[in-house]
Amino acid sequence: PPYAVGTRAVSYVDAARMNRPVNVLLRYPAVPPGGSDAPALTGCPYQAPVFSFGHGFTIGNGAYEYFAGYLAAHGYIMVLPGTETGLAPSHGAFAADLQFAARAVQSDAFFAGAVGPNRIYGGHSMGGGSAFLAAASDRNAHALFVLAPAQTNPSAIAAAANVRASTFIVLGSRDCVTPRATHGQPMFDALNLLPSIKFIVEIPG
Repeated sequence: PPYAVGTRAVSYVDAARMNRPVNVLLRYPAVPPGGSDAPALTGCPYQAPVFSFGHGFTIGNGAYEYFAGYLAAHGYIMVLPGTETGLAPSHGAFAADLQFAARAVQSDAFFAGAVGPNRIYGGHSMGGGSAFLAAASDRNAHALFVLAPAQTNPSAIAAAANVRASTFIVLGSRDCVTPRATHGQPMFDALNLLPSIKFIVEIPG
């Protein structure tokens, strides 16, 4: 990989939502050799985009560290919020956490000179549906990347019509938790985007 990877675990506080704490795991391009709280890499030919990625239903954000580490090594500042992990999650609150965490990283002095203006949203299952909600209400969302996205409440399918970011959906052909016909495909169909910036791919099995 081109970059060493730094790791951090922080809690940002959203004053606009009654001082709601949003705990996040961070993986980012770092000064070699990287590691815990290593300085973020600056002076690159570009500033790193922020990629805020949501976990699935009852799945801890640590389950996605492998994914975050890989993308951090390739130039992304990865943000993994750890909120809404219980049996009765608020999808709307989780979407707001994805947005807030991305903005918090962009304004964090730790990443000064390392972070760029682009925000990417993504997620798996519940996190994928919540990422649709986040991207739909962020006019500066640059891209949306989801794995087996799940329909949410409020509706990710309805929100898809307001997404203006390039969108990539990855599905599994034998997914019995978030079947394509009732989850990912309706989201894709609702996207009001040019064909050249929306994609849906199905992995066999």
